[in-house]
Amino acid sequence: MYLMRSRFGQAYQCQISLENSTGFILPCSLQLCVENAIKHNAATEDIPLYVTISREENYIIVTNEIRKIDFTRSNGVGNEYLKRRYEIVFGKKVESYTSGNQYIVKIPII
Repeated sequence: MYLMRSRFGQAYQCQISLENSTGFILPCSLQLCVENAIKHNAATEDIPLYVTISREENYIIVTNEIRKIDFTRSNGVGNEYLKRRYEIVFGKKVESYTSGNQYIVKIPII
């Protein structure tokens, strides 16, 4: 987020709310989710994109508003890599879906 602030100012904001920090997730999982939110959604300092990271029972939840950028190409490699890695290593499923105008990723806590 430091690098994004250096480049875009306050256009991209990350709000972290984790009361319970027990357990772990695969390294770089949060980075991948935040990078995807930034890559695929428009933001300005006047209308920032908020990425929230929270915990719900045995999941880390990453949420952002959907503000699609039309010119961004995606082959879905990032989310698919995360999903496959969790299934192979832990036999658990990472969920990603839209709900209203929100994009949500649920990462299992190990």
